[in-house]
Amino acid sequence: LDELYGQFKSKREAHNTLRELAAEHGLCLKRLGLEQGKGPCFNHQIKRCKGVCVGKESPQRHDLRLKTALAVLKLRAWPFAGRIAIREHDAGSERCEWHLFESWCYLGTAKSEAELHEIAAARCEARFDLDTYRILRRELEKRAGSADITRIPSARTVGEATFVPSPRTRGEG
Repeated sequence: LDELYGQFKSKREAHNTLRELAAEHGLCLKRLGLEQGKGPCFNHQIKRCKGVCVGKESPQRHDLRLKTALAVLKLRAWPFAGRIAIREHDAGSERCEWHLFESWCYLGTAKSEAELHEIAAARCEARFDLDTYRILRRELEKRAGSADITRIPSARTVGEATFVPSPRTRGEG
């Protein structure tokens, strides 16, 4: 998850943002995968690319500028060392549920503390979802310092998370 950038609703939006960054930072549209073909990229022809596409600039130097440009779009780092549970309590029915997360990934919901510990002890395949990231980020900001957030010690760690687009962003572009 360390290399995820931007909260884009579509592939088109991501490409447009990359084009804007390319223009602002002298980046190569070919190196960014936004153009194909032989010869210099369009930005180089209009003097907005420093020339990685024609050998005037090293790929390492270009990629360093790219990383700097992307820094403002980087997703926030997970603010906990491991898993957490967020408790939801319905005052009317006195029911509680705990939602378990790690590295912005939803791992499951428990209806009892015993079930919470079962889920926490199990090896879970974490799947990153942008909608979950957005919702969880807002919830954590709202509940900062709240007793509703519990850190869950775990002897096991979650495997590498993989990016899974939300259903409404699949196939857009």
